[in-house]
Amino acid sequence: MIKNIKTVIFDLDGVLWELDFTDFGRMIARDSGMPECYHEEFADKIIDAVKSMLTHTSERINKEVILKAITEGIPDLDKYGLTALQLYSYFINPNYVYSVNNPMALTVVKELHERGYKLVVKSNWFAHVQMANLKLYGYLPYFEQIVGIMDDYMKPNPRSVEKLLKGKDPTRCVIIGDSPHKEMKLANSLGMKSIWLNETGKPLPEDDSQKPTYEVHDIMEVLKILK
Repeated sequence: MIKNIKTVIFDLDGVLWELDFTDFGRMIARDSGMPECYHEEFADKIIDAVKSMLTHTSERINKEVILKAITEGIPDLDKYGLTALQLYSYFINPNYVYSVNNPMALTVVKELHERGYKLVVKSNWFAHVQMANLKLYGYLPYFEQIVGIMDDYMKPNPRSVEKLLKGKDPTRCVIIGDSPHKEMKLANSLGMKSIWLNETGKPLPEDDSQKPTYEVHDIMEVLKILK
């Protein structure tokens, strides 16, 4: 059990839900009028663009950085009849739903809120898109602050949580995430506690900078740690 915690920082993807970028790619292929023979191929390429974006952790993220990352991730984008700017417009469109909700997560969020914790979000995706998901699944009323990537930094950069930690003692904050190299590394760099949601049973990282304070295999276990 962790004591004296005031603020719980949630990652979203892999904790409250999973983003299915392959399905998102199929939606883009369909709505852009792309020839059907390219749909599945393009759906796989979307992952490359997202991975490219996630490498820009040292930079403050803006439209130009994202356009550059898209071009780096899918250098042959014109093959699919799209430009980086057009793909960017799909990325920031909150009307696309490509998330798969964790049905038990809302129970945990509600209970932590009732226990008096301040709940906030740091996501390596667009805040307004994630807010649409939070609203869709009923989470939104329980979160006081949502920080995405635009005009900000990506995890594990310590600057990515500056807005969330303003006026707070990091030692009284805990972050819940599914990524040792993002959330756990971020927490360790700032003296925060961390909870690694490891639903697939991955081995504990050998790198001390990525080791969690606690490891759980089911999100409901978080309620045993945060009394």
